[in-house]
Amino acid sequence: EKCTETSKAGSLLLPLGGLAAGAALVVKTFPKEPLGVLTRKTFQSQMHGDLLASTFMFFVNLMQTTWIFARSDAIKLPAAATNIFRGPGDVFDLSIFNTECTFS
Repeated sequence: EKCTETSKAGSLLLPLGGLAAGAALVVKTFPKEPLGVLTRKTFQSQMHGDLLASTFMFFVNLMQTTWIFARSDAIKLPAAATNIFRGPGDVFDLSIFNTECTFS
């Protein structure tokens, strides 16, 4: 059967994750200073946040690429290397969000 306990849990996690992300984005739209004035403090805070986000994005991109290489049949890797690359990339296995199980 396609619908397992993990796929049913994913049906709950997806909307909750969306709500959490939306709330975080709404909070980030307000400036740090009172009266909504854009000053150096807000600008530096946004720059630090952008730097952290881009660094994290590059890390996730690297992990996703190595996972794709490990799962690809076109690229032949030794067994030891395949296991090393496949392990961290299992985060990108989105079978928990099986949408067929959402409304069953």
